[in-house]
Amino acid sequence: TQVDLCTIAPQPNILTKATQTLTSTGTSPANNDTVTITVPFFAHVANQAFVYTFKTTLTGTGGAAGEVLIGGSAANALANLKAAINLDPVGLGVKYGLGTTDPYVLFEATTLTATTLVVQARQSGATQNGILTTEASAQLSWGAGSFAGGGGFDGDDGTAGDIDGGYHGI
Repeated sequence: TQVDLCTIAPQPNILTKATQTLTSTGTSPANNDTVTITVPFFAHVANQAFVYTFKTTLTGTGGAAGEVLIGGSAANALANLKAAINLDPVGLGVKYGLGTTDPYVLFEATTLTATTLVVQARQSGATQNGILTTEASAQLSWGAGSFAGGGGFDGDDGTAGDIDGGYHGI
């Protein structure tokens, strides 16, 4: 029997998005330090990695894909990383490199302080807890090796398990 659970018992308050926090020691990351966010379920391609490389100066005119300008301080480096993750057009070629990969509907940078940056899955659900985080930096660290806190129905692409009225077999 197919039942639309979203129609019978909608519970929007249980939908949560997975997050992870990148924390700085307060000292700028070093040239060529990296942070990586890997999505193991991206478009049926295993382990799509989004690598962000901190640079004291962007390479050439406009920088290379994935480069993030350190900008003289830890706070600026995190702000520039947020711009790169969200593809802020104001920072393109100035705060981060041209050709930086768009994380599509997978994740976004949200809350920023002088020493922390929260990165959040764009969709709710426990599946998003599988997004992996790593860093190669003495000055930056993720709170854990993957996103956490995602719950509720998974996704929003019209298939079973979705928050948009997908049908769930019982």
